[in-house]
Amino acid sequence: VFLEENMYTVKEAAEIMNISAHTLRFYANNDLFPFITRDYNNIRQFSDKDLEWVKLVKCLRDTGMPIEEVKRYIELCKAGDGTILQRFNMLVEQRKKAVEQLHETQKALELIEYKVNYYKSCLKDRNADKCNPATASLSVSRPRRATRKAGAKKTARNESA
Repeated sequence: VFLEENMYTVKEAAEIMNISAHTLRFYANNDLFPFITRDYNNIRQFSDKDLEWVKLVKCLRDTGMPIEEVKRYIELCKAGDGTILQRFNMLVEQRKKAVEQLHETQKALELIEYKVNYYKSCLKDRNADKCNPATASLSVSRPRRATRKAGAKKTARNESA
């Protein structure tokens, strides 16, 4: 008994996977989905298995893996079990990057959370915004730039600048 597999157009696959059709086509044009087929009208068709590839590619890209590395990972997958160690190492490295990205996002979220609470307090107590960078005179310490004193000798480095 032959069971027919579900097939999806780019638009349908994009909706299912919560990705833009433009991005999905871009990935397909870059050979990131090794097994997609085309119908008799030459329209790309994604199977349920292809959607698993889409899920993987989206995950790798969402964590910042460059297209060329994603391609390399896919080629290693297609090559079979002899490449498990290489794929493992790639994903361990990507996990490190994703954790770093998560920490940066957490720090940004903490600042936003602070500002939300600050504004909530301003609204509740009817206080002015004393932390608005556009209106407040905040002193931010920055490293001073080295400047050349008037009359100082020019060096070859200064002249080329």
